[in-house]
Amino acid sequence: SPASSPLDVSVAPPQLSTSAALTVRELPDLGVAEVLWPAFIISPGLSRVDYLVTATCLACPEDKLEQLLPESLAAAGAESTGMCRAILRRLVPDTEYAITVRACYPQLAGFCQ
Repeated sequence: SPASSPLDVSVAPPQLSTSAALTVRELPDLGVAEVLWPAFIISPGLSRVDYLVTATCLACPEDKLEQLLPESLAAAGAESTGMCRAILRRLVPDTEYAITVRACYPQLAGFCQ
């Protein structure tokens, strides 16, 4: 049978709610921080999202710490609050970081803001 023609499909990226707030707090251990954020809103028909949490040193932007978390780990223990959580380790004390959280669908390539 002849090959079918390509099909263009558009899937909306995971979205933050408009009132989303990222919370970062230092933990008692030196160089460790907890990052909390509300779960991203995903497109209908999709059920999973992965998160990439990045800490970028403001004084030296090429120094980054990245942590890839499947939703099942990011949301563990927070099902009732709808919040996700990551623990960042190996941060340099007394150093400012820009913390970002991006989400992607594990079945699709690439991260979205």
